[in-house]
Amino acid sequence: MRHRHHFIAPERWSASMLLKSQAKRRTPTVIRLEGQYGDHGLRLIAAGFFWATAGTAVGVASLVVPQLPSSRRSEPVAGWILLGISLTLLALAVVRFRQATLEGRRFVRTGRTD
Repeated sequence: MRHRHHFIAPERWSASMLLKSQAKRRTPTVIRLEGQYGDHGLRLIAAGFFWATAGTAVGVASLVVPQLPSSRRSEPVAGWILLGISLTLLALAVVRFRQATLEGRRFVRTGRTD
């Protein structure tokens, strides 16, 4: 059974950037990860790191915004909204990491990703 994963533009960009940097430096860790996950699994991991980084950045903003000195009372609400967005982005990262794990199992079992 073939599973196709659709990557949006930022995921494709981050995955291609990560894979290019790994191709330049062939460390034992990179070789091991390629053997465990395959090329498509590494793309899914890179997409997960993209969402995790975005979620962490928004999460930090959700802590900073309510602390800003201002006379408005909307900062706490904005902080909660940002926290919800952060949790959503982190959930997307978990989904991509789970997809990478399943892709890695499929790659190890069959030796290919289709």
